[in-house]
Amino acid sequence: MLNISEDHQEQVIKFIKFFRSKRDLGLEQIQCDFDDTKNDQLVEDMYTQDEVHSAFDSMSNVVKHTARTELSSVINMTVLLLAQLFESADDQGAILEMDTSSIEDQRLLEEVEKMRLDKTASKGKGVRLKDTLEQTKKELMQCESDRDLAQGKLKLTSKKLKKAEKELTKLRAKLEAGAGAGAGDPSSVRVGGEEAKGGEEEETKEGEGSSTVSNSTSSFEAPPTWGGGGGGEGKEEEVDYTALSNKQLISRVKQLEEDMEKRLMESKPFQQLKKMMTQKNRQLAAVRERLEHYEPDFVEEENM
Repeated sequence: MLNISEDHQEQVIKFIKFFRSKRDLGLEQIQCDFDDTKNDQLVEDMYTQDEVHSAFDSMSNVVKHTARTELSSVINMTVLLLAQLFESADDQGAILEMDTSSIEDQRLLEEVEKMRLDKTASKGKGVRLKDTLEQTKKELMQCESDRDLAQGKLKLTSKKLKKAEKELTKLRAKLEAGAGAGAGDPSSVRVGGEEAKGGEEEETKEGEGSSTVSNSTSSFEAPPTWGGGGGGEGKEEEVDYTALSNKQLISRVKQLEEDMEKRLMESKPFQQLKKMMTQKNRQLAAVRERLEHYEPDFVEEENM
């Protein structure tokens, strides 16, 4: 019926209860005035017309006085309540306006008259409020648990990424060392290449996309073996070929390192983790705000 919050509805119900009790007291006073007039002036069996008119005039005056007093009291109390609202609005920098035409709407007046104010309704509302608080607490604890789980997964993923980067750095250092030594000793180049390849195969066990590293290393053919008839010329060609292969491999490893990091950041599980973390943080903030409204002490204990 009223487009206001539950807290404000409670205030409206409190207002209605108070003034309905005042109305009942006013009716009781009018009834007492009737009884007094009847007992004081209507004690005979027969009355003249003037006596009847006099009794009714007296009763009318008493009822008017009582009704005027009660209505004036209600008006004055309503003014005091409105003054409280306006003072609160002024403190908040807001301006309130009244539309007196809307309060004469008969349909709305009938709806207000039908508002339930019994204890059963209040009790049921209290139970619902308690259930809401319990549910809010459960949601808060669940959000915190989900957030902690997501943070754990994110830390684990970051740890794996750092480990993969470390292994790639080692692999690149080995390849660069092998390429530098290739000019002096082709056998050391081949050994360095094999160690680098072994490091790549170990890396494939650590992270997503690293299988591409092992595939790329296997795609490089081993340098051809020249017969002894070529002498020094064959060895020089072998060194040049091996050095070139190592340079290509180093370039490929750098590219794969960047590609792996990009793929990890853009991967669906990583994006889902980030999205879940964002959602849980928003839910946690919303639940805390709701809970702080009803039970600020509980929120303070959680923050300690």
